[in-house]
Amino acid sequence: MRQRRAFTLVELLVVVAIIATLMAVLLPALRKAKEAANRVACAANLRQLGLAIYMYANEYKGSLPMTEYGFGGRGSWICWPPQADIAQSSLTPYLRESLAKVMLCPSEDLASHSPMPYGPYPYSYSLNYWVFAPKHVRRISRIVFPSRKIFAIDENAQTIDDGCFNIFEAAFSGKNFLSNRHSEISGNALFADGHCDFIDRSLCGRSYPLHSEYFDPFAP
Repeated sequence: MRQRRAFTLVELLVVVAIIATLMAVLLPALRKAKEAANRVACAANLRQLGLAIYMYANEYKGSLPMTEYGFGGRGSWICWPPQADIAQSSLTPYLRESLAKVMLCPSEDLASHSPMPYGPYPYSYSLNYWVFAPKHVRRISRIVFPSRKIFAIDENAQTIDDGCFNIFEAAFSGKNFLSNRHSEISGNALFADGHCDFIDRSLCGRSYPLHSEYFDPFAP
C-alpha cells in the first residue's frame, strides 16, 4: 500500500511564511474597511441627533434645546455626569432608550477623555455653543444659511470635556477640536439643515482667522 508523504519542516515554514505575508497585506486593508464603516455609522448617529433636534424645535415652536459648559443638568440637551439621569435629557423623548447609544461613535476611546471634577464626559458629540447656549440664538428660524452652519461635531477624545464646543476654545485654548479618530485630516460634523459632512479638521482647530461662517448662526 502506498504511504502518504508527510510535510517536511521546510514546507511547513514556507506555508507559515505565506500566511503571515497574506495577513500583513490584508489586516491593514481590513482595519481601513472597519474604520470606514465606523465613520459612516458615526455620521448616521449625528443625523439621528439632528432629527431629534428638529423634532424638539417643532414641538417647542422653533426653540432649540440648550447646551452649556461643564455640568449638563436637567433640561440640557444631554444629562451626562455619572450622578445624572440621561432620561432627563431634553432629547430623550425623541430618541428614548437609544439616546446613549446614538451619542457614542463606534470608534470612541472613552479611556482617553479628559478627567473632570464630576467625571469624564462619556459621549462623543458636542453642540455648537454659538447656536445652543442659553444666551445665544436658540431659534432655528434665525439661522442664516443653515446648510453651512454647524450644529454638532464628533469631538476629539483628548479635548472633549462636556456637551458643547466653542470655536474660540478651539482656536485659542487648544480645546474642542474636531475628532481625528476617522482621519487625521477630516472629521464628522452635523449641519443645521440636517446633513452630515466629513469636513476639514482645520475648520475646528487651533487656527486663525476663525471660520465664523460655519459657526456663527448670523454670519452670511
